[in-house]
Order: sequence, then structure tokens, then C-alpha cells
Amino acid sequence: MSKAYLYRHAGIRDRILALREKTIRLRPPTDSEPSDAGKNVVILAKDNRIVQLEKENKYLKQLLARIYGEKWDQLTSTS
Repeated sequence: MSKAYLYRHAGIRDRILALREKTIRLRPPTDSEPSDAGKNVVILAKDNRIVQLEKENKYLKQLLARIYGEKWDQLTSTS
């Protein structure tokens, strides 16, 4: 069943519009701006994630350097 079919029939269209209006009235009003406390929580979470990613990045760089060093040793010791 398409939207066009539903809206073509006056009784169905009126029911849809009435239900849509009822839904809009029942919704609680929402704040457009998050509170300062909410913003602080988000900022803290992001800061913690940045610290975690920096530690992981440092570890992976060290691991990669060690692996490159081992490969270099293998290449130079067989020549």
C-alpha cells in the first residue's frame, strides 16, 4: 500500500493527520541545548578516549619499531 493510496482516500487521510497531530501534542518538550553537566560528561569521556588512544598509538609505534629492527637484523645478518 503506497502513501499516495492512503492520502487519496479522505477518511484515511483525516485519520493519519489526526494521529500525527495527537503524537506531536504528546511529545514532551525537549531542550535544544544540553546542560553544562551533560557537556562536561561528554568532554570527559572524549578526553579519556584521547588518552587511551594516545597510549595505544605509542605502544603500536614501539611494537612496529621493534619488528622493523628485528627484520633489519635478519636481513643484515644473512648477507
